[in-house]
Amino acid sequence: MRTVTILLFLFAVSFCSIAQKMDEDYFEQGIIAYVNKDYKKSIEENRFLITHYAKFRDNRSVNKNLGLAYLQAGYFDSATSVFQKLMADTSRYNSRNEKHETGLILAEAYRESGKFDSALMYIYLSDTLNFYSNGCGNCIEGEMQRTTNRLIQVFEAKGDIESEKKELLKLALFEQRYAPGLLKKLKVILMSEGNISHLKKEFATASQFVHTDKDRKTLYGYLPYIIFQSTKMYLGYSYQSPRDKRVLMRQSSFYKMLMSLPEKSVRKKH
Repeated sequence: MRTVTILLFLFAVSFCSIAQKMDEDYFEQGIIAYVNKDYKKSIEENRFLITHYAKFRDNRSVNKNLGLAYLQAGYFDSATSVFQKLMADTSRYNSRNEKHETGLILAEAYRESGKFDSALMYIYLSDTLNFYSNGCGNCIEGEMQRTTNRLIQVFEAKGDIESEKKELLKLALFEQRYAPGLLKKLKVILMSEGNISHLKKEFATASQFVHTDKDRKTLYGYLPYIIFQSTKMYLGYSYQSPRDKRVLMRQSSFYKMLMSLPEKSVRKKH
C-alpha cells in the first residue's frame, strides 16, 4: 500500500511539472503553426491558452497572435473583435505605437471584409491621433508616403477611382519614393478620363505656382506643393531651394509619363 501511495505521489508531481510547461508549449506551437501558415492550428493553440489559463486571458501577445491567425484564415469578424479589444486596452503597456499598429491591422481586416468606411477610419486614426513615433523625430515625407499607399489600397478595393486618383497624384512628384507601379495605375486612370491635351496644359500652368504647406514641416522647412486636378501635389525634399522647382518637375517621372500620353485616342480600323 505504501508503495502504491509513493507511486501515485510521484505521478502527481510529474503531471504537475508537465502541466506547468504546457502553457509555454501551446504558446510556442501557436507561433510555429502561424509561421508555417497553418492558421487554423494557430487559432486552436491560442484559443486553448486563453480558455484554460487565466493568466493568458488578457495577454497582449497571445491575443495578437490569435487575431492575426483569424485575419490570415479569413475570419475577419473574429479578427476585428480581438483587435478591437486590444485597441480598447487602457493599460500602460498599450503604447501609442502599439495602438498605431493595431489600428492598421483593423483597417486591413475591415478592407478585406469590404467594410471600407471603417478601414478608412482606422487608417486616419492610426496616422493622426496614434501616429507612429520612432523616438528621434519622424520623417513626414515617409509617413505621408505610407499613409497614401494605405488609402490607395482601400479606394482601389472600394472602386472609388476619383479618390484613388487624388491619392496617387498627391505624391506623384516624390521622385525618390514613388513606386513605378503607382505611376502605372495613375497613367491608366488619366488615360481612361481622356482630354489629355487639357491635362498637359493644366499641369504646365499649375507648375508655375509653388505653394508651401504650413501644416507640414520637414527638417528642410515647410513642404512645397502645386495644385493640379484640385489636388495638392507635394514636392519632396529634393525640391528644396535653391533648386529650380519647375526644372525639377519637368525632369520627374510623372511629367515624362504625362507628356508621353497620346492626346487623341487611336481607334482600331475595321
